[in-house]
Amino acid sequence: MIILFSILLSSILEGSGGSESPTLGRSGSDPNLLHHESDVVPQKNMRIRSLEKERNRLPRVDDAERQAGKAGMASTLASNLSVNIDMEKNFDHGVDCSELGADWSLCYTRSLTLAYSGSEEYTNSQFKIYFSAIHRLLEVQNEDFEFGHVMGDLTYIEPTSSFGGFSASKAIEIPLVFEYWSVQETDNMPRWFVVDERDGSTAVIENTNTEDLRNFVMPYTSTMKTPTDANIPINAESRFNLNGQTASHSIDASARIIPTPYRTEIPENGQTFRISGFAVAGAALLGETQYGVADLMKKMDIDARGDHNIFLRLGALPLDIVGSESYILNITADETTITATESAGLFYGIMTLIGLLDVNNDLTLKEMVIFDKPRFDYRGHQVDVARNFRSKATIMRTIDAMAMWKLNALHLALTNDEGWRLQIPGLPELTAVGSKRCFDLDEENCLLTQLGSGPNLNSGFYKRQDYIDILRYAARRNVKVIPEFNMPAHARAAVMSMEARAKKGDMSYRLMDPKDETTLLTIQFYDRSSIINPCMDSSLRFVEKLVREVKSMHDEAGIPLHSYHFGGDEAKNILLGAGFSLPDDQKELPFSKSPACQKKSRTRPLF
Repeated sequence: MIILFSILLSSILEGSGGSESPTLGRSGSDPNLLHHESDVVPQKNMRIRSLEKERNRLPRVDDAERQAGKAGMASTLASNLSVNIDMEKNFDHGVDCSELGADWSLCYTRSLTLAYSGSEEYTNSQFKIYFSAIHRLLEVQNEDFEFGHVMGDLTYIEPTSSFGGFSASKAIEIPLVFEYWSVQETDNMPRWFVVDERDGSTAVIENTNTEDLRNFVMPYTSTMKTPTDANIPINAESRFNLNGQTASHSIDASARIIPTPYRTEIPENGQTFRISGFAVAGAALLGETQYGVADLMKKMDIDARGDHNIFLRLGALPLDIVGSESYILNITADETTITATESAGLFYGIMTLIGLLDVNNDLTLKEMVIFDKPRFDYRGHQVDVARNFRSKATIMRTIDAMAMWKLNALHLALTNDEGWRLQIPGLPELTAVGSKRCFDLDEENCLLTQLGSGPNLNSGFYKRQDYIDILRYAARRNVKVIPEFNMPAHARAAVMSMEARAKKGDMSYRLMDPKDETTLLTIQFYDRSSIINPCMDSSLRFVEKLVREVKSMHDEAGIPLHSYHFGGDEAKNILLGAGFSLPDDQKELPFSKSPACQKKSRTRPLF
């Protein structure tokens, strides 16, 4: 099915070009809608309910209340609770991990302390405490609590019938068992929150409402995964000591450039001289990148009308450095000459020159000649804005840094299970639902909260024009943007957005077979709603629509869409793995019970 998507996408791509003026020179109801099971592997002290049942237990909450954080009964408990997590053991803990259904019989223990600071006891038991768990919770070793898994990493604990309440100014310790191992504090996620089932209100437990995990996670004392683990963790101190053992470079400190040029020649009696700025002659040879040069110089307070002349020229290069991004940079006290065969080489020559400036010493340079070529044609940096959104301004600042480090490809991950971040004309649900996370079990207004984002509405996406602006901005710094739209797996944001559309009566872009009864668990603990069903014509229609719209953005930007990334990984049921000891009826291939796929396999045996 990955090949199918690839062929479809490849058939759509075409391109065009463009330019701008120079500045340098001198986002109805269906009875067949799928109900998701909360999990597929029953575990001790775990309540198994369908997500639909979980939805029905809570009162309806409107959008205004959701955006306001649904302040209500939940805050009474949350405001008097604090969370403390203490990592215990990855092994030698006496727990039978295999009995709990752990993959490869691997599990670890952790202690959760809920400290209650109220002056009066709290006896209500109609609440849940939700949190993000990157490893599956397998057991709660306290008879007063049980747990459940909702979707992805969203997990909760709730009182059992034996729960007697929180005593005034007392703490409750809850031993927990998780799958695999934990070796660092960042295996924990922030923003634990209380849901009061009497009014559906939510409230974050304050000491977890932070990115500083030290507020509620005790420092780890061991990083050993297993008894034979010989891994030595690296921290600031150990890294400093290791670096101190590295032989120093013989090159003059004033000539150190990152990345190191192919060859540098420094005259024995080369001068060190001071400049007031650069005056670039031949800037038109830079093409679009002249705007990037001008902007970067301005941001670094380099006078574009300074007293040191830079002469740009296109010409032949020595055979050992021939290439479109190669250059010769000849720096003398009188002038600097940059020679390259294409504008990209001239751009990188200027980046090297800027990098050589000693800004802490009145803009000084040293005479030298640099012959440079890239060691790798693809020098990329990936930014995942799907899971954690970053503003357009942040992306642009990132591109600036990439240019200075001579990185030429921005892999922009725009979609994943946890978010869809690009406006697609004609498919408003992708951003109206898919770009938002909050505590909405119906997922009609947002995706379920994940990755410690808490219960309150948080969102973010790039409008069509934002993306065009990013493309143009990157091109002016010799950076190619490679958009990523995950498919067929890691696509839950798209799937649930199109389910929201289907609920309104439009099935034309539906990505999930409503009659599919396949039970599976993805590597990030989602069900079949995480994977686009490739057997449905509506799925192919969606992909075609998506790529045509993205291509249109590239065309408008004047930057052809030559490359794209569609993930293509982990479209699988992890329960099929050899590490799980499960009955055969819990080991199902993706889409094996999808009527759409069964029909497709009959009509197209090679599908």
